[in-house]
Amino acid sequence: MRFVILYALFCLSVNLQAQFHSEKLLRPQLMVTYENRFTQSYNQSDKNLSFLQYFGSFSYPVINRINKANTQGTFKFTGLTLFVQAARNNMNDDLLGDSRNLYQTQAGFDFIFIPGNKFYYQLTGKAHRLCDNKRPDINLQYTGLALLHYFIKPVTLHGGIARTMALGHMQLTPVGGISIYWKPNWQLHILYPFIAQLRKNISTQMAVALFVKADGMLYDITNENNFANAGSTIALEQKVYAGGLQLNYDFDDHWQVFAEGGSLFNAAHAYKFEKLTLVQSNLKNGWFAKAGIAFRFGPQPRFGKNHGANFILDYDITNMHCN
Repeated sequence: MRFVILYALFCLSVNLQAQFHSEKLLRPQLMVTYENRFTQSYNQSDKNLSFLQYFGSFSYPVINRINKANTQGTFKFTGLTLFVQAARNNMNDDLLGDSRNLYQTQAGFDFIFIPGNKFYYQLTGKAHRLCDNKRPDINLQYTGLALLHYFIKPVTLHGGIARTMALGHMQLTPVGGISIYWKPNWQLHILYPFIAQLRKNISTQMAVALFVKADGMLYDITNENNFANAGSTIALEQKVYAGGLQLNYDFDDHWQVFAEGGSLFNAAHAYKFEKLTLVQSNLKNGWFAKAGIAFRFGPQPRFGKNHGANFILDYDITNMHCN
């Protein structure tokens, strides 16, 4: 009888260990979104700006390795995800004097390492080609993010450095923040200077969030006699902050849809040639609406439900909003 019990326990432990090693914390994902920034007026001017964006991305984890740590209930994880992103933006800008199709093509990597203690590390790099339909030969721009995360239940602290365009121009900036998890199902995420979000899980399938985020961008575009005192290529610096409400709904473990809308504020457009500002103007507050759908391949991770879920949410926040 003792042998039978020991044998049963041995088989159970082998099965659990196999299940543990078969888990994949990161999953491939395909996502498409549509965003409409409704017409905004420039301050002290009768000029207007409107903006439509079509966006698609695909990410695939090439390293997705989980191992058991020495401490009970913890795990070691190494992940490397490669991704490509593309967007088309239809812009009508009276400040420029015509309309343009702006294109974003981006490729990069995201590396995650959890050594099995309260720390985990994140390193992200992106190469961007940001241009209009007139100039497909624009040089690449590079951005990156290096973060250290420290987990003390129910809090995760974030700190690091980023090279980013999200604030409207290319700059190196320190990054810091905190994620707090309250029961039942409340989360607060702050990642300065990119995003602040208060999220409530209404059910296992639905969540709602209030957010404020930096949503700027930088493009190199063609000067088609728009500015006489500039060369053939000029820079467009878009500075804008968005705040509003987001609704997420998971149909199952694979399909997710989301919609968000709200206000655009503290926005400005500037056209520059080298270090010379050709024209710059602030925009009045406006409105935006955005919707998207995502498909995640493979089974949803089952082990380490609480820590794993918190990690994935932290990862999504830092990975999606740090251009």
